Amino acid sequence: MELIKILSSTVVKNIKKNNFLTEAMSEKVIKQMIDKFNQETSEDPNQPSEEYIRELISDFERFKQAFPPDRRDIVQYTYNDLKNTVEEYKKKQEAKKASTETFKAFMEKNKGADINQVKANFKAFGMIKDVLPNKDQNILNYTDVDLNDLIQNQFVPLMVMKRKIKDLEQMDPRVSSQILKMPKEKLQQVLNDKFKEIVVSVGWKKFATENPELTPEIVLPRLEAYAIAYQKIPFNTKPLMLMTFDEFEHIVDALPVDEEDETKVGINLDDINTVYEDDELLVFLPTIKNECIRIRKKYAPNSSWCTSWDRAGNYYYNYRLRQNLTLYYVIDLTQPANYRTHPNHAGVVLVDRYGDKRLADATNSGRWSGGQVVSWNEITEKFPLLKGKEDLFKPLPISDEDREHMNRIEGATVRQNAIEELGSEAEAELWLELVGPDLSSRSGGIEIYKNLTPELKKKYIGLSLPLNAKMVEDSEPDVIAYYLREKVKQFENKTLKDLTELDIALINSPLMRKHKEKIKEIYTREIEFGIDEQFGGSSLEISYPSNINAKFAAIFGLEKLFASVKDKSKVTYVSLENTSKGSLYLDLPNEIAQFTNLQMLIVDNMIKSIPESIGQCKFLVFLNLLNCPKLTKLPKSIVNLTCLEFLSTSGSGIDENSIPESAKKYFIEDEFMGYIQPNFPPEMKQHCPATFDF
Repeated sequence: MELIKILSSTVVKNIKKNNFLTEAMSEKVIKQMIDKFNQETSEDPNQPSEEYIRELISDFERFKQAFPPDRRDIVQYTYNDLKNTVEEYKKKQEAKKASTETFKAFMEKNKGADINQVKANFKAFGMIKDVLPNKDQNILNYTDVDLNDLIQNQFVPLMVMKRKIKDLEQMDPRVSSQILKMPKEKLQQVLNDKFKEIVVSVGWKKFATENPELTPEIVLPRLEAYAIAYQKIPFNTKPLMLMTFDEFEHIVDALPVDEEDETKVGINLDDINTVYEDDELLVFLPTIKNECIRIRKKYAPNSSWCTSWDRAGNYYYNYRLRQNLTLYYVIDLTQPANYRTHPNHAGVVLVDRYGDKRLADATNSGRWSGGQVVSWNEITEKFPLLKGKEDLFKPLPISDEDREHMNRIEGATVRQNAIEELGSEAEAELWLELVGPDLSSRSGGIEIYKNLTPELKKKYIGLSLPLNAKMVEDSEPDVIAYYLREKVKQFENKTLKDLTELDIALINSPLMRKHKEKIKEIYTREIEFGIDEQFGGSSLEISYPSNINAKFAAIFGLEKLFASVKDKSKVTYVSLENTSKGSLYLDLPNEIAQFTNLQMLIVDNMIKSIPESIGQCKFLVFLNLLNCPKLTKLPKSIVNLTCLEFLSTSGSGIDENSIPESAKKYFIEDEFMGYIQPNFPPEMKQHCPATFDF
């Protein structure tokens, strides 16, 4: 009896299918499609039967309303396309049915749960399920509370991880496939470790190939920022490998970038030679670089003695071997370890072979940076606890063995691999510090650099030795990050005059965003003013790209340049000119109105718009707008510039139609002379300054 029911059911279904097919499509069309598909599969050893093709066509007719309109005409399909489309839809339907059943089971298990909240969490779970560990992929193992906690806490990080995987598949399929084979429990950590490295190396090759004019200073900071702030990039953003550099730059420059803090660890100093110790004072005599590093980390973590910085930034060998100095680290335990408020809480006394002494206090700056010989009285004024203890600070000249070692390293010839040829990483580091080789230009230098460890590459960079583009390409991500940080330090000691275009590009990169305000405070003092001989005030001249004011504007913008001028009322002359070969189209900022006594404004090949606020410059006499083709209209407020005697627009996009209707009666265009003659009546000019003959 049961068998009869099953057979009856099957017959009914087949009848319904055939009726549906006959109603939806004529037998003629069906036969045409069968013939077409038979021809396409004629050489296929598993050629489908006519019955299977009919069933496929019938399924398509039943499902097609769920497809996009342009995919509903069966005639456009090949056999394989049709088969894949139908099978994929069936799988979706089966998955949907299974999901509905799972949802019912979940609600039965968690009676009283908010159905709308559970629906939202179900959908989110489906999006992240494939990157969860296998043991966590069964949603029925969760309570509604557990599921909600998972989605609230892990949805965004896991979606970011999925996007990273997608990006990696396009950047480096080989590495991506290796990562995906790893246990899911380790997947996120491995992705984080590898992602930045691949982004920087692959991204640099991509953009440098597509845009040969791009330099490492422009590209690398943005790649670094992209990797660091990846989780903050909108989910609908193109993968890196599909972006143009302009698209990539636009996205990255809007991202916040967090800097990594140095890890603080507990430090043991028991093995370091201590020449004096009581409850108030410690005096150490370190004999190797690592001991200097540990002392600083323990007692003066924010101080910048170059003999005590980690790895690349350390110059212990230079001081000890080349300069033959003995280093004593002094710690005053009675003072807080804050170099800003208590610069004498720690210091380094450097003793030369003759017994003369220098001092680097916790600030390591100026006279107290260890570069000048000072008297013992000066040292005890800063460190009173050292009074009566000068005998502790004895010179310990380097031994003959150390001197011979140094001479051997200085005279060594390195051809390809400094570590192998000199015998160890430590010897290679000593060679870099003593010789200071410029690997960017010497024969075989690129190969030598490539074979250095990441820490030795940082040492090379820390010695202010140059990199070329190939060396940057051969640098690991953490080396590049170190290179950028070293550049930041250089900018704080450079003047605007000394900045190159590459320097400016790096300062404008995302990684410099947190440092720009500090640099602005330094560079604001360098803004140059001249004397306006005609009107007796100050002149502000911006000549792009070469002069100091133009460099300031290139970094911080014209509005910041204008706003940074302290005594704005004295400025009577402003000029902006672009002397480069390229075009420059800037908006004249609203801050121009702050120069309330401005009488002459000259612009050449530099702007594309003038703000309405210029109408507040009520004493403006001379307005020269030369060679600005993108400048096509004048502001309505020009009618307020009643002191104008001269307005030139030669080479710009201004004509008589560009003058606002309300101002046309006050301006007469002289096409032959190339300027527009202002013609305000005398009663509107009573407040104007004495003018000169143009």
